[in-house]
Amino acid sequence: MYSDEQASEMLQRLTERYQRRTTFAGHAVVFACFALASSVFLLDPPFWRRFMTLPNTGDVFLILVVWSSVFAAHTARFYLQEAGDRAVERAMGYFDRPQPRKRKSYLLDNDGDIV
Repeated sequence: MYSDEQASEMLQRLTERYQRRTTFAGHAVVFACFALASSVFLLDPPFWRRFMTLPNTGDVFLILVVWSSVFAAHTARFYLQEAGDRAVERAMGYFDRPQPRKRKSYLLDNDGDIV
């Protein structure tokens, strides 16, 4: 049904799409862990400083704000690319499927006869 060139292009697009999803998922997990850890630290810094040497509170907050901005941009880019890929797939599917035949419409009278 598809030529070798079309099949390899589809495989490449699919591979890139799943690689993009894997990268986004990894970024989301690492960001969530850091955000949770820094939030816990920012709630009560003196408590945590008794157990370990930690950076200044302002530094942690700045890193959290900058990384949140970067993650928000990555999220927007990811979802826009996914929407674009779905639009391309819909368009390709539209051209691949056979077009429906146009059927004549019939009217029936009260007796059920075709008019």
